[in-house]
Amino acid sequence: MNFKLVHMAFIFCFINNAYANQPDIHITLLGESLEDGHSSTIRIHAGDDILYTGLSLSHIESSNVIQYDNRKTIHPIYFFVGLKAPTKLSPFLEAGIDLPEALIDDLLNNEEESESQADYYFSTGLVLAATDKLSFSVFAKKYHFIFRENIYAPTTKTRPHSYGVGVSFRF
Repeated sequence: MNFKLVHMAFIFCFINNAYANQPDIHITLLGESLEDGHSSTIRIHAGDDILYTGLSLSHIESSNVIQYDNRKTIHPIYFFVGLKAPTKLSPFLEAGIDLPEALIDDLLNNEEESESQADYYFSTGLVLAATDKLSFSVFAKKYHFIFRENIYAPTTKTRPHSYGVGVSFRF
């Protein structure tokens, strides 16, 4: 059985499950300060009071190389999953993977290569629901950028930390 197909089926079932009950849709704007740069993100997510999933588009700039071809600016599209408490002031945990990069790497890379080349992140913070439609967040995030300069070069890993704030609108 092909692990990639099972993995993709799981992700699509998970997304379908998250949107099946017609939960509220959230649009969030985030600003972050990286160790050697900055990031801005727009995202859409939905879920219940505890579990949520979504997609985000980020603009990440760094003074260090964070992607192949000596790139210091990237625009990843993250699929993320988060867990939070159903309270007005809620801690949260979140993880995301650059889904298009993961799919492209799986299609283009050798099947025998054991290490994934997709970027991912982990985040934790606090969300304050100011009203039913508006919430604010503060968070810390750790990115994992994994890339090769070329096919013969060793894998390069950078793991910048970031801190940021966000504002979320519920529809």
